[in-house]
Amino acid sequence: MFPRDRIVIQAFEPRYLRMVNHTLGGSRLFGVIQPRDDGTTYTHPIPNDCPLYSVGGAAYIQAFHETDDERYLLQLTGIARFRITSDALDQGGYRRATVEWDEFRPDFEPADCSDLDHQGLLTALRRHAQTHGLKVNWDNLADDATEMLLHFGIRICQLDNREKQGMLEAEGVVERARMLLASLAMKEAERSGSGSGSIN
Repeated sequence: MFPRDRIVIQAFEPRYLRMVNHTLGGSRLFGVIQPRDDGTTYTHPIPNDCPLYSVGGAAYIQAFHETDDERYLLQLTGIARFRITSDALDQGGYRRATVEWDEFRPDFEPADCSDLDHQGLLTALRRHAQTHGLKVNWDNLADDATEMLLHFGIRICQLDNREKQGMLEAEGVVERARMLLASLAMKEAERSGSGSGSIN
């Protein structure tokens, strides 16, 4: 979950339904974090004791809807990144953590996207989506803020957990965009068989 990002997800596993219920009774904040990529292939449900990356993102539940089949549809806003200092399994079946925010204080301020090439990013994402057969309504994205477009791209592109984690931990949006474009260029080069890529 990236700072200032906005996404809609669904919660349906019993442990996450309990987590959402707990969160809605308080701050409406919870953490989103990836399993550490140590070569293990996890299937759902992901085990509670799997190793986690140390950096994740805090999500605020902006709105929610309970469905007839006992799921939650959650509209989330990214707040800031955090670093886990300790965690333990809650009796509800989800992980609870103590976190630090200090190194990510800039996340609480608007990002400076003046050095980002919005059209270049959009073009690279469209090319990647076409190559991989991803269906995207580009008309809805053409006027999106550049940071929102960047984070959308990271979500939909064919990236592994390590790549996504690196982009999450990047110092800022300019470095994050550079990493994404470099990854897309490399994947395009590998697919074409040239073995090298360039960033425009």
